[in-house]
This record gives sequence, C-alpha cells and structure tokens, in this order.
Amino acid sequence: MGRADFASKSYKACFVGRNGVFTRLPRDGAINPLTFEVFQEVPLGLNLLGDRGYYIAIVENEKGNLPNYDYPKILALVERQIRGLLAYPTGFRYCTHPIATKCDCRMPKTGLFQWFADEVGIDLKASAMIAAKSYHVQAAEAVGITNIVRVPTGNNRWAKETEGYPLADNCLEAAKLILENV
Repeated sequence: MGRADFASKSYKACFVGRNGVFTRLPRDGAINPLTFEVFQEVPLGLNLLGDRGYYIAIVENEKGNLPNYDYPKILALVERQIRGLLAYPTGFRYCTHPIATKCDCRMPKTGLFQWFADEVGIDLKASAMIAAKSYHVQAAEAVGITNIVRVPTGNNRWAKETEGYPLADNCLEAAKLILENV
C-alpha cells in the first residue's frame, strides 16, 4: 500500500507512544533534538506496519511544566527526524498542557486518539498500539483498541494493569506481534 492509498477513507492506525518506544529519555523527561537518537528497529517496525496498511499515529504526553522550554520548535525538529525515517503517512499529536491542567488530551484520557478518529478517519477498534508507558495502554483500552504490545522503556517497570499484553524487546518485534494478532 503506497502513500496515495491512505487518501480519503477510514483506515486502521498503529498508535505509538514516542517516549520509550523511539528512544530513551533523560531523567527529566525532556526531549532534545540535538541528542535525540531513534532506536534502529523503529523505522523497520513502523515501515513494516505501513506496508500492511497501517497509518502511523504518534502520540505522547509532553512535560508541560518545564519553564522556558520551546516545545513547538523542539517537537517540530524531532518530528522532522522521525518523518525522514518512515516511508508512510505519519501523524503526530501531543499533550503539551501543564500537567495540572484539566484537558482531555493528557493520557490516559483519550483526546489524542479521538482527534485521529475525527480528523484523519482512523477506525480506532481496528487499530493497534505500541506502548512504552502504562498511560499509553490505558488510553488505548479506553478507545477500544485491543491489539496492544508493550516495549521496555529502559527502566522495565510496568504497572500491574498492563500485564495482560505481550512484551516485545523492540519496535520491530512489536510490529510483528501486532501483525500476528490481526
């Protein structure tokens, strides 16, 4: 399936939590486009899913409480790096609100997923999730996604409520597990 095949129809997506799936983050959780390195398995796994008709939807909670941090500029630089590695349509949605703000997009709330359903035409129930954080899993479950695969974040800590989902070593293994579960 090529890029043109994604135009104007409802389709499935693979939602991907960027933090922990793409790269390990520094302790403060802040991304730095100058040192941001994508794990080598990420483009292989996501392009495999794109080959099978999945739109790639990258979702993440950003630390919205760091002062003097130019999120739009930094996120745009990171997105450019990621888009350069992927051969298929890829969308990005983030919650950049301060953590204490009451919004509908900070996961485990479902606003980021719902945006893709409403604005891009994603069929959430036909979609999948590669998750590195328990809030990724909780948000995916809340919108009816059942094909969920976890990857380690570097600290290998997972909340008990996510134990029912397979754990892959990396994004490529996660993509293969998703395709086996279709």
